[in-house]
Amino acid sequence: QVLTTNASGQLEWKTPSIGVADQWRITATKSVSDGDSVITADWEQVDTGGQGTLGSALTQSSGIFTFPSTGIYYIQFSANADQGGPDNHMRSKIEVTTNNGTAWASVAEGFGSLHDRPSNVYDGMQCQSLIDVTDTAQVKVRFTVYASASNTEFGGETGKNLTYFTALRVGDT
Repeated sequence: QVLTTNASGQLEWKTPSIGVADQWRITATKSVSDGDSVITADWEQVDTGGQGTLGSALTQSSGIFTFPSTGIYYIQFSANADQGGPDNHMRSKIEVTTNNGTAWASVAEGFGSLHDRPSNVYDGMQCQSLIDVTDTAQVKVRFTVYASASNTEFGGETGKNLTYFTALRVGDT
């Protein structure tokens, strides 16, 4: 519990609530060749039996996610890759805007490598950050993947999480 003040200025104990627990995944494999690529399509909120969400969902348009309320959010992004040959390094990124998309900043990155291995190799990357959502119209998040070689595929499927993110509202801003 946390000690707070009510509208009359009196102290009271309250049990904090996460308020939002949301998870999204891509439903189709995304091919990337030699460069950064924002994941703009094929996003769905998790809906497989046994999976769940809490509170109001994030919304998205062309891969740009809007938060349902202000607060501090924990964002964790996982990207799983398959590449048809060796000598490849990959990256996953969480990018944030504080001005409704005029400028984007990378706030977390995860790296993977498929060097000196035979063909059809797999790797996964994770990154996470706390995002201070002070204004839901201005602060938004998107996800980027990178591959240094062609024929790299980031996994997507509608029945399970392969490339996905989790958003938890952990407190007030």
